[in-house]
Amino acid sequence: SITVTANKRGLGEIDLGKVKVIKV
Repeated sequence: SITVTANKRGLGEIDLGKVKVIKV
């Protein structure tokens, strides 16, 4: 999975294999 930084939303983890988006 790819961990990217979302602006002012904390960390967003995008898993391209399972299409999984986690916003903390």
